[in-house]
Amino acid sequence: MTRPPHLRSGLISAALVVLAVTAWLLLAPTQIGGTTSYVRTTGVSMQPRFHTGDLAVVRPADHYKVGDVVAYRSKVLHLVVLHRIIAVKGDRFVTKGDNNDFVDPDHPARADVIGKLAVRVPHGGHVLHWLHTPFMAALLTGGMALVLFMGAKRQRRRRDRRRPLEERGSHQLDRPAPGRDPHALYDSHERGIFTTCAVVALVFLAFGALALSRPATKPVADKTPFTEKVSFGYHAKTSAGPVYPDGVVSTGDPIFVKLVRRVRVKAHYRLEATAPHRLGGTMEVLLRLTSPTGWSRTIQLAAPKRFTGDYAASDAILDVARLRSLIRKVEHLTGGSPGSTYALEVLPRVHLAGTLASQPLTSDYAPALKLQLDTLKLRPDTGSSADVAGSDDVKSILNPSRKGTVAASTTKVNSLTVHGLGLPVPTARWIAIVGLLLGVAGTLLTGVGLLRDPYDPAAHVHRYRHLIVPIAGTKFDPARPPIDVTSIGALAQLAERSERLILHHQRDGADTYLVDDEGTLYRYQSHPAGARQLPPLSVVDNSIYEGAAG
Repeated sequence: MTRPPHLRSGLISAALVVLAVTAWLLLAPTQIGGTTSYVRTTGVSMQPRFHTGDLAVVRPADHYKVGDVVAYRSKVLHLVVLHRIIAVKGDRFVTKGDNNDFVDPDHPARADVIGKLAVRVPHGGHVLHWLHTPFMAALLTGGMALVLFMGAKRQRRRRDRRRPLEERGSHQLDRPAPGRDPHALYDSHERGIFTTCAVVALVFLAFGALALSRPATKPVADKTPFTEKVSFGYHAKTSAGPVYPDGVVSTGDPIFVKLVRRVRVKAHYRLEATAPHRLGGTMEVLLRLTSPTGWSRTIQLAAPKRFTGDYAASDAILDVARLRSLIRKVEHLTGGSPGSTYALEVLPRVHLAGTLASQPLTSDYAPALKLQLDTLKLRPDTGSSADVAGSDDVKSILNPSRKGTVAASTTKVNSLTVHGLGLPVPTARWIAIVGLLLGVAGTLLTGVGLLRDPYDPAAHVHRYRHLIVPIAGTKFDPARPPIDVTSIGALAQLAERSERLILHHQRDGADTYLVDDEGTLYRYQSHPAGARQLPPLSVVDNSIYEGAAG
């Protein structure tokens, strides 16, 4: 059963209202009074499920349980964090990233929780960020304005068709040039818009096909950096006096062998990396003593000790008196010159193993704290004879470090380059979808209007029925044939300008409309499909009008 037009319009309006209310309840953001939050993810803490640039749609829930992925406001980081609940302690939640080996320092309360994960949109964060750019905002605004404009023009055109000419508003007073039907002109414009929208849809369809032909991601060699650092320190106690007023020898001070017999040396090791890691290993401390003649000896100061994590520390006792005694024996046996300066190196040897950024890592690091020992003192080896405690040279000796990387094969967003403009492939796909939807919407809107309201000369003639007078026939001078005009609108303008009526005659299905303007006869002919055409201007058959009432 066919529904009346007004009933169909009512059903469509009701469906649109229901759709709008449903979209509001499900998708309206909190910034405009809705209940849905949109979180753009960054970092690797929720891999492999979430990657940088994904979009998390979050909605509040009546209760939260272990295993839920929630977004909460972190008071430590001062930003919104999307992590999983792993425990509930009283009225607070314990959360952790799926890719982290540690729990979050925050224990958010229910009031801090924004909501629970409802939908994950891959690369949606990039698209959301792109939609906020001025270019896309202008494109969407222009597209929506065009669609609304075309709809309003079509509705106004329909209303005007149902009103007689004398009842139209002031916008109808501006008339086109004689010889042009305004409605045919409008149809021409509407067909132009239809063609433009169709071309836009085809262009974005081709752009989308190009974007879909490229993979969204591509493999890359990702290098995760890390830094290994060792901090040295030493101290000793001795009698207070002019050399050491407080009786304490601190890091960087020269150690006079006549006053100090034993020195405690400390070494702190740490690996610094921003990527998640699981590490462990061993650490021992060695001493290497080297003479100017090339003699060398290595002594273990601290046995290997196991540690877990990225930090280890060890200390050892450096017996200065015993080292001096050993040096004298070596000089006596080798014939070396007494009083020579010997090189000492304190070597914390660290063996590290584990994973960094889910990649295996093995490292052996043995930086040296270089010292010089002579008959007078033991001091850091700065490469010069000057003793400048606390100088940059001493600090570099006391705090050695080295950098390294762990190589891993990972993926990153692929790019599509068009005329020198590089776009991420997921973003290009969304651009193609939005452009295609706008083009298809415009095409459908104008196409339906054209199909529903095809250009019908008879319908346009009906608009001027208040000027038309039917006649049975007419006669005119063969020496002055009628002047044909291209549309009924042009003929109506001539009639209104000269304050004449339009004479209508019908024969063999063909309609002839005439206006007599002070002896000049203007004619418009309407020929329905299949009707016999009237003679052209050069051949005028008066018999058509013979016998008509004068």
